[in-house]
Amino acid sequence: RSKATVSVLYCFHPFYRNKIMSTRPLIRVNITSDLACPWCWVGKKCLEAAIAKRASTVDFEVVWHPYFLNKGIPEGGVDKMQAYQKKFGVEQAKRFLTDDNSMLRVRGRELGINLTWKEGAMIGNSMKGHRLLWHTYDNHGAVKQNQLMEILFRKYFSECENLGDNETLAAAVAEAGLPTDVPKFLASDSYVDEVERYHAKNQVSQINGVPHFTFHLLKPKEVDMRGYLSGAQDPDTFVQVFDNLLAK
Repeated sequence: RSKATVSVLYCFHPFYRNKIMSTRPLIRVNITSDLACPWCWVGKKCLEAAIAKRASTVDFEVVWHPYFLNKGIPEGGVDKMQAYQKKFGVEQAKRFLTDDNSMLRVRGRELGINLTWKEGAMIGNSMKGHRLLWHTYDNHGAVKQNQLMEILFRKYFSECENLGDNETLAAAVAEAGLPTDVPKFLASDSYVDEVERYHAKNQVSQINGVPHFTFHLLKPKEVDMRGYLSGAQDPDTFVQVFDNLLAK
């Protein structure tokens, strides 16, 4: 994608007033994403590279929010190659999933991402994963949520595991060092309503593609300034957003 136009607005918000705990600027990055979106993993890595360039003077908090590329995927999932063939056509699906020289795979390798596909790989419904991510943020904070998201991306795109499978999700949660009883949690309806409401909010906000980034700069004056980006932008574009917000 081409470089995005950054729009900034000012507003007062009580949530952010409570988050201001030091004199350093704090940028909160809200990422709307689906677990089955490879460009969302690419975008995550680009964002992290940008954050590393400003982390000596700015604090950052990264928070993940749900999006569904295909909300109608059944409980057991669907064959990945077949789903891609249905959406993109046979030849394009094959190139997308198996061509090591595709733009996506090349970009992934540059960022340390190993994107693979194997026969029988499945696309799972993202609802369970979104619920676990929301639960993790609410109970264990943004750092642990971000860690869990990285594990889930790796399990799906590098290890070709089904993120609709309870055992796969439980293994991811355990790897993140979280105490969540995954079978018990998934057997409940916890965070179903929250995810559904956010999905509806995406439609109202006309967020029609992911990843989508919203940046909130918080200052001691309790002013929330926002910037927006869509797509897996390069690190320098993220840095430009940070610097534009810091200059206001």
